[in-house]
Amino acid sequence: MSEITVTVKYLNLAREKAGLSEEAISLGKEARVADLLGALRTVHTPEFGEYLFKQDGELQSYIRVVGGRDSTQLPIDRVLTDGETIHLFVAHSGG
Repeated sequence: MSEITVTVKYLNLAREKAGLSEEAISLGKEARVADLLGALRTVHTPEFGEYLFKQDGELQSYIRVVGGRDSTQLPIDRVLTDGETIHLFVAHSGG
């Protein structure tokens, strides 16, 4: 099976929780954003998995997964491309 490599850059609190600023993750050729998040859940501590996901398996509402040329929020079912860089961070609110 062919693989792709995606670079994940962790920003703000996500960097603290992951314990690093970026990493390369290898995935299957047709991997989607959901597959990437699932892989992150398995390569990090259980606490990091709980930080990313609710108990029902849904992504936490404060997590943002951004990528692409226009740096937009990526849908969970979007197919990733080899060499792509994804930014994972916590949305801030308040003023």
